[in-house]
Amino acid sequence: MPFFGFTPSESLLNNLQTSVEKKNSKEPLYPLRDKIALQINDEIIDAILTELVRRFPASDKRDTAEKLAGYIKSTVAVLLKQLLNKAPNEVVQQSIEFSERSMFKGPDNQYRVGEPLDASLVTNLKHNFAEIKAGNKVDRAVLAELYKQFGDATIR
Repeated sequence: MPFFGFTPSESLLNNLQTSVEKKNSKEPLYPLRDKIALQINDEIIDAILTELVRRFPASDKRDTAEKLAGYIKSTVAVLLKQLLNKAPNEVVQQSIEFSERSMFKGPDNQYRVGEPLDASLVTNLKHNFAEIKAGNKVDRAVLAELYKQFGDATIR
């Protein structure tokens, strides 16, 4: 099953599952929501930026890129902390319900956080990317439509 998202760390998965278990609790839920938001931020930045930079050949440029990736990660965390604040459980429950809808098991029985995608959409995108990589021209209108479908599927 194709998806757009990531495999959460064991710690993040445990926190997500705990939040689902406690969503009807009377205890304040915002500290757990905040912890999860910061963990998701870290894991997404690690997956799309930090791990990419680590694949660069060892050099001064890679060292600089690693420092910049760390700076971006810490800056986004500071900004996110400013947005997160004490909130009533009724508000936090909406975040928990969104997280619950965003968790699913893949065909390998591993949990994912993200959105399952239509297999034909993924196949068509991969085909277009392969054509571009091979130096061939693709129909830009078709590719734009595929991106629109991808955006519609991942934003809810």
